[in-house]
Amino acid sequence: MLARMLDNEIKKVLVIEDEDALFYEIRIGLGDNNISALQSRNVSDAIFKTKNQKFDCIVVDLRLERGEGDEFIDIVRCDPKNLNHKTPIILASGFITKAVLGKVNDQVQDILAKPYSLRDLHSTIEKNILRSKKNLGLAEIEEDYLQVDTRMEESGSTILYIEDERDLAIEIIDELENANLGVVHFTTEKEALKATKDVKFNCIIVDINLEEGKGDSFILKMRNDPDNLNRETPVIMASSHLDINVVNKLGGAIQGGVVKPYSILDLLDRLSRFIPELRKNEDN
Repeated sequence: MLARMLDNEIKKVLVIEDEDALFYEIRIGLGDNNISALQSRNVSDAIFKTKNQKFDCIVVDLRLERGEGDEFIDIVRCDPKNLNHKTPIILASGFITKAVLGKVNDQVQDILAKPYSLRDLHSTIEKNILRSKKNLGLAEIEEDYLQVDTRMEESGSTILYIEDERDLAIEIIDELENANLGVVHFTTEKEALKATKDVKFNCIIVDINLEEGKGDSFILKMRNDPDNLNRETPVIMASSHLDINVVNKLGGAIQGGVVKPYSILDLLDRLSRFIPELRKNEDN
């Protein structure tokens, strides 16, 4: 009975992983199996999310752009006020040593070594969610899902962010995620164009000069493809090179722009025109 109930509900998983391309694959693969994946790239952001939102399972890499996965695990497990103090954790990393295993062995429920398959990840997540719910008992399950923190309600909106300046991308992604927006990030025209054919986004932010390809070329290819899922998705140009000729060429293909260096407030102001949840936050 419990297994059937869990099969029919959308499970929420926090994936602490700084490889954006890998997370994109994970997000799509888990989404096909009724699992909603939210990304954190560093320890501080992951701690913030776990304090404010209850997840069914957490998948954590060891090596992150800022901080270590085992540090995150220790903080969550040692904080009884954390909403995910008892949430099952899966260690998924290519850097699993005997010393690490000795440190986290009693704090994690499963281990996957990179490179792992999406099939293995999915089955491991499902197994640990089911085991956790059985251990809790149905009454505690219902209580867990009634714990809604009013400080953080998911908007459900997802942004495609195309930017090849790594430091800027990290800063903007952190700010967008703090505003409760899901972010999928790419640095090249080719990768971004493929993503728009597979996933429907709420808005797209694109730089013009990329490490591979051009932002204006990406926009025109997407707009001219009748089968593209994002043919009519709002696009915001975010570049230090808003050449008037490029702007004229794109015309109505873009819905707004910000010039580098831009502030996160300016960017959120542009986004709020297309994302109702941001307008509600401004009103409050």
